[in-house]
Amino acid sequence: MGLRLMGWRFMGVEAHGVEAHGVEVHGGGGSWGGGSWGVEAQEGGGSWGWRLMGWRFMGVEVHGGWRLMGVEAQEGGGSWGWRLRRVEVHGGGGSWGGGSWGWRFMGGGGSWGWRLRRVEAHGGWRLRRVEVHGGGGSWGGGSWGWRFMGGGGSWGWRLMGVEVHGGWKLSGSSSSFRLLVPSENGTFNGSSEAERKTQSYYLSCLNTQRIEELGAQPLIDLITKIGGWNMTGPWDKDNFMEVLKVVSGPYRAQPFFSVGVSADPKNSNSNVVQVDQSGLFLPSRDYYLNKTANEKVLAAYLDYMVELGMLLGGEKSSTLVQMQQILEFETALANITVPQDQRRDEEKIYHKVTIAELQALAPAVDWLEFLTSSLSPLELNDTEPVVLYAREYLQQVSELINKTDRSLLNNYMMWTLVQKSVATLDQRFENAQDRLLESLYGTKKSCTPRWQTCIGNTDDTLGFALGALFVKATFDKLSKEIAEEMINEIRSAFKQALDRLSWMDEQTRKAAKEKADSIYDMIGFPEFILDPKELDDVYDGYEVSDDSFFQNMLNFYNFSARVMADQLRKTPNKDQWSMTPPTVNAYYMPTKNGIVFPAGILQAPFYAHDHPKALNFGGIGVVMGHELTHAFDDQGREYDKEGNLRPWWQNSSVEAFRVRTECMMEQYNRYTVNGEHVNGKQTLGENIADNGGLKAAYHAYQSWIQRNGQEKRLPAVNLTNDQLFFVGFAQVWCSVRTPESAHEGLMTDPHSPPRYRVIGTLANSPDFSRHFGCPEGTPMNSGKPCEVW
Repeated sequence: MGLRLMGWRFMGVEAHGVEAHGVEVHGGGGSWGGGSWGVEAQEGGGSWGWRLMGWRFMGVEVHGGWRLMGVEAQEGGGSWGWRLRRVEVHGGGGSWGGGSWGWRFMGGGGSWGWRLRRVEAHGGWRLRRVEVHGGGGSWGGGSWGWRFMGGGGSWGWRLMGVEVHGGWKLSGSSSSFRLLVPSENGTFNGSSEAERKTQSYYLSCLNTQRIEELGAQPLIDLITKIGGWNMTGPWDKDNFMEVLKVVSGPYRAQPFFSVGVSADPKNSNSNVVQVDQSGLFLPSRDYYLNKTANEKVLAAYLDYMVELGMLLGGEKSSTLVQMQQILEFETALANITVPQDQRRDEEKIYHKVTIAELQALAPAVDWLEFLTSSLSPLELNDTEPVVLYAREYLQQVSELINKTDRSLLNNYMMWTLVQKSVATLDQRFENAQDRLLESLYGTKKSCTPRWQTCIGNTDDTLGFALGALFVKATFDKLSKEIAEEMINEIRSAFKQALDRLSWMDEQTRKAAKEKADSIYDMIGFPEFILDPKELDDVYDGYEVSDDSFFQNMLNFYNFSARVMADQLRKTPNKDQWSMTPPTVNAYYMPTKNGIVFPAGILQAPFYAHDHPKALNFGGIGVVMGHELTHAFDDQGREYDKEGNLRPWWQNSSVEAFRVRTECMMEQYNRYTVNGEHVNGKQTLGENIADNGGLKAAYHAYQSWIQRNGQEKRLPAVNLTNDQLFFVGFAQVWCSVRTPESAHEGLMTDPHSPPRYRVIGTLANSPDFSRHFGCPEGTPMNSGKPCEVW
């Protein structure tokens, strides 16, 4: 099967914040749910039902190989084309920081497990270890406000301007693969220099012979260049600031804290430097602090650290001692890292200070020197404003730095650089990652084929150029028009629901309608990618060769750092995208009050122009409603219609909202997975969006029926169209996870587990109970539903 990361076997697509549509896991033995649902693939013979989405819904064949109800799965050649990205990136007022994170699971030749790569978006951030460059010259960089949150200590990134709903990247599909392979006559069909860079980057990743020849040497040389590593050889003992500047600046690691440039939440028309907590390698602070429950993972992590140290030239006993010290230091960082569920109130965690004030708060770092280096060639002085999202953490990390031995600080900083670099090295490093992955997620080695991993890497780095190839080859322009109509129908349904809310005062209701009307949408892809000159301008200055994957990665980190600096004095661009066109995902941006639906998600199973409207509204319609509702969840509601973080609700409505969200927190707190409770506070924003999105999409579907009349019913499935709407919604969540993966999700994911995203949401829906005949007092109809929107 394609991905088997973190215990999931991906059978379908995870998207729109939706984490694992049709994901079926293997937890290591076992089967697929008895073959009763999933995907039938058979890539080998070239015959997929739906090639781009890989799902065949079984039961009745409907339109092009889609079958509606069950689905069986088989590996088919092993090259699926999916890459999971749980990247839920939602932002400042949407939900990242406490609410919505996301991960890009890469697998295979990628980094580790989820490759958990800190996708860096020019100053913006999307996850762990991958920099992404994009739209119009900057991705997150200035205008996206990716905020690095680390809720729960985990990975640290709170994409503040964005909610990225998790997804499978279609860029992993065989169509993207074919776009980058030279034709039979040896030519490449790209029309721009950026597209040619994309092919070179892809080929450098695919060139495993060259990667094996180079071995660990590229990273060993880099370590020597930076000043050495006590783990593997001599090092410069008095260079703390120099190493911090180099590791964090041109190489984009994030020891101790993260730095980025993005829209100021309280003044969304300007960019500002932003600093947050960071520095943990494992997905959550809980892995470090709850040692009994996570004993196996901690042991596997230490083994991984020691193995990498030895592969880079370290001697076993001294490497073990020093890596234990690094692990203890990361545990100290975890201890001061603020948990994810305590970072949901944007107003409370936002602190704007000057560099001089930051210096007084956290004197262990020379902040003017550090930020001037990171944002070179800009000139800064100590009155430069900086937004902090972890003020107490920064004060405490400064104290921790001051009382820690310099050799340990150097070892830790170099370790953060090593982590970022491993994905581009030889098979020995990949094998080490796989062993750690198995401990974290209960899975065997990923069987993702190399070409697929490389497509994913290419999308992370040159995703808009790859997107140009993808869109020109596959995107149906009609989808954009239909999606626009659906969004407006769902917006109207949401506003009508506002009129029926008894708990909201009239002044706040009026402002909420204005905010809903002001939400703008971007669909498909940014137009600049089809203009070769504009596309080339975006990647101008990024040097790519086809024979050094490692050097291409370093060049991109350097390039990304320059782009981030370039954003600081610019006005945020509302039309920039923080997701590439092939991504099967969607997001809401609080600081722009906008929603984005890339081309990748405008396909089955979410949408197909020849599917019944019930399925389209239950699929992409619920995604649209979900993203729109994020504008009004516990974080998004703090942002006004202009994207500024400010109080705009009357106190009476704030209190009534709080009471309703308490109901939802308590409801989801009661759900358990393997005896472990869901965190209703951590998942609150996503639960609000799931419930509001389903309601808005269902009412929009009813409005469509009133205008157009009832659709014909599908033959043989024995469901009314209303029932089909809810079944379509529920089926995208089919999933199974290993116990290890389920545990990780409960600790880190701002989404509830897939089972409860279905059950919890439908149990609050009177429409569902009516159409499926659920009597009051039964599990799916308690008679006391929780309703916010």
